[in-house]
This record gives sequence, structure tokens and C-alpha cells, in this order.
Amino acid sequence: MDCKGCHGDNGTSVYGEPDSANGGAGLASANSHTLAGHVSAASDCGKCHANTSTNGTSITGASHINNAMNVDLNASYDTNGATANYNGTVGQKTCSATTCHGAGTPKWGANTTSATCVKCHGVAGTSVASYGTDSRTAAPGYNGTGVDTSGSNGAPLSGGVSPDQQVGAHDTHLKGTGGYKLGGITCADCHAVTALGDAGHMNGSTTMTWSNLAKNIGTDPYNADKGPIVPGYTAPNCTTNYCHGGAFAVAVQGTGLTASWTGGAYLANAGSAMNSLDCNKCHQSPPTGSLKDNHSGVTLGAGGCSGCHNHDGYGDVRHINGILEASGACNTCHAYPPTPGDGKVYRAVEGKGAHTKHINHLVALRQQTVPGFALNPITDQFGSGDSWTYVCGVCHNNATHEMSEVAPGNGRHIEIPAAYAFGGAAQVYNAAGPTKINTSSAANPKNCSNVSCHFKTTPVWEAY
Repeated sequence: MDCKGCHGDNGTSVYGEPDSANGGAGLASANSHTLAGHVSAASDCGKCHANTSTNGTSITGASHINNAMNVDLNASYDTNGATANYNGTVGQKTCSATTCHGAGTPKWGANTTSATCVKCHGVAGTSVASYGTDSRTAAPGYNGTGVDTSGSNGAPLSGGVSPDQQVGAHDTHLKGTGGYKLGGITCADCHAVTALGDAGHMNGSTTMTWSNLAKNIGTDPYNADKGPIVPGYTAPNCTTNYCHGGAFAVAVQGTGLTASWTGGAYLANAGSAMNSLDCNKCHQSPPTGSLKDNHSGVTLGAGGCSGCHNHDGYGDVRHINGILEASGACNTCHAYPPTPGDGKVYRAVEGKGAHTKHINHLVALRQQTVPGFALNPITDQFGSGDSWTYVCGVCHNNATHEMSEVAPGNGRHIEIPAAYAFGGAAQVYNAAGPTKINTSSAANPKNCSNVSCHFKTTPVWEAY
């Protein structure tokens, strides 16, 4: 005979938990055993009946089969020193000071229509339907009314952040305060979304389980300066996570890589227009500290970033999303067409004159067929049209350098189409290193081989 030989024999019990009808909150016939979260394994019996069952299958002690309901909480779930936490008086039947319910004192048999999670924390009274639409309602501090398991909403707040560690910056993160992230950071970016009976739930502590985004896994390769990182939380500070710039190269990182969970002054202008002081918390704005991130040659957007980065504004999903969102016109990062006297500062100035010589020649060739042909930085597209086919595409490959910066901007992608091959050998661009950014010289020459433009080998790429 198993447990169901004596109780839990009405056809719905799984582990022997009593499955009689629930007579109502606090009544003699009250029964919450069948409600979600109380019994999800046989071993759960011992959490509330520590002196009568250890693992849900073994009878323990004389208090079992004594014609009384013995509720003795396991000390692991007791927050007030292992004293009695259950009032079995009919009309009361309440638990108190438990890790399961925090400061709540729910009555046995009570079953509100609220969503399961908000019965212990979050915005009390949230319906199942509302929670299904917006699960953020389960967070302490959400909308200013969500409470933690001690029943506190964390007031007073500073900058939308509470000094109560259980509340902290939940609201500002989940809402993306300041427009830095439409929809905000999700619960799953910092916590595993748990089932009620999971080992890391209702244990009196907070478990951080970082998402791949926070760990810089699967993010845009352009941002993967460090590869996977290991975020940390040591109250009250978060450290080394993607969300606050921990994945950037050291030379590009901002001033706020360590973010206080309970500090309301992290953003100087939370809720108002973005500004460089706040942007600089995670990364330099604009970055200048490393070659591939150096914006000193960018020709537009002085004081603003929206010319290339559309997330530079309110309420956009294209920020803190693991992707480098960038796009611009042909003259965003360099002059178009490049000219020796354009007065612009370039990330790598060597050889600009040679570039000009090539483009002027290719444009002149096309003008022989199409009089008036000219490069237009606003309408030309990298990868299509005459400007691509007869000018830029003669030396560059669209797949390795698109206007959206799929490839890192620190590389020089010279990949000559097969149509320009000379003789039987493949066309080749010769330059040392994978990024081809070394200075062209006799010691480190940059030139082309086996191309119909120059026959066998070109002169060294240099200024003219």
C-alpha cells in the first residue's frame, strides 16, 4: 500500500496528497494541496510535514497516524528561527514567516483569481490574462506598485530605483527607462524563468542566471571583442555584462561598467533625451580608443549618432540587442568620391591619392558610355547600380563590406572580380595581415597581381 491507501484517493492525487474538494479559505474543509505549486514531487510533503514524512514515501515519527493534522515546516523554509509558523485554528489556517510566501500570510484553501506569480511578488491582483500579456507585472517594484516577498514596493525611489535590493532597478530595466531599450530588459536576461517547484525558487535567496545576451554569446561578431564573458552580481553591483558595456574592447569601454542595482544616479537624464554623458556609461560616444571603433574619420553626425545608428533616439528595439545597428550614406565614413584635398580626417590616410587616381579613371571610362555619369553619395548603393558595377565593385566585394557594417570597419576588403583576371592565374590583392591595414611600403607592399588593369603586378599602393 502506498500513501494513497489512506489519503489522496479521490482520483486526482499523484503523490498521495489529499485531493478532497476545497471547502474554502480557513475552513475545516479547506484544501490547498491540489493548487499549483504546493505539491510537484513526493519529496514536497516533507517541506510542510517535516515530522511526519521525509521524502513523501516514508512515514516518520509518532505524529503520523495520530488522527491530527501536523504541520511542521522544514527549517529550510522557516525565516523566524524554526518556531511554529502555522496557525491551524479554523477560520485562520495561515502560514507566516516562510521563504515560500515571504511576509505574506495566506490562508489554507484560499485561491484568488490572480496570476500565480503575483500571489507572492509583483503587482497584486494581476489577472491570469493580464499576466499573460505582460509578465513584468510579477517583478518587485514594477510600475511603482509591485512588491517584493516582504510586501514592500521599495519606496522611496530615486531615479526610479529603490534602495531595497529586492526591488532595486527592476522597473527601470523592464521598461528601458530613457528610451535606451524599447520593451526593456527581460526577466530571462538575469533570471531563469522558474516553475514554482524549481530548486532555485522560494529558497530565500536570489539566483542570477544570465542570458546569452548578457554573456555576449551569439552577439554581432563586430562587438565580440572579448568573446563570451562572465557577468557577476555582488550586492549591490552588476559587473562584466554585455548590457553595460562589458563586451567592448577596453579602449572603447565607458565609465559605468559596474552598475549599482540600488543606485538611482546611474543615468544623469533618465526619462529625457539621450546625451553623451549617459551613452558614455557603456561605451565612448563616439568611440575613439581602438582602430576598428575609431570614429575620427566619420564625416557626419558631430554631436549626434543618428546619421548611422537609428537607435539614437527614443523607444527603439535596436539597442542592447546584440547587434551593431549601423547604416549610412556612401560619404558617412569617408569622402565620396575621395579627393586628396577634401580636408577630412581619415582612420588610415596612406594611399588616399592612389584611391583618387583609380576612381577618377573608372568614372571617366564610364562617362565614355554614359555622358554625365557621376558618383552620388545619397542615391548610390554599395552593391548595385552603375557606381558599383563600374567603379567601387571593380575592387571591392559587397559581401564583405556592406553599408550596415556587417563586417568590421577595421579591415580593407579588396576582392577583385574574376572578370578582371589576367591570364590563367587568379587575381590577387597582396597585403600583409588579415585586416590589410599595415602601412604600404617597400617592406610591406600593397599591390595587385594578375589583374587586367595592370597586367602582372601593380606598383605599390601609395599616395600620388
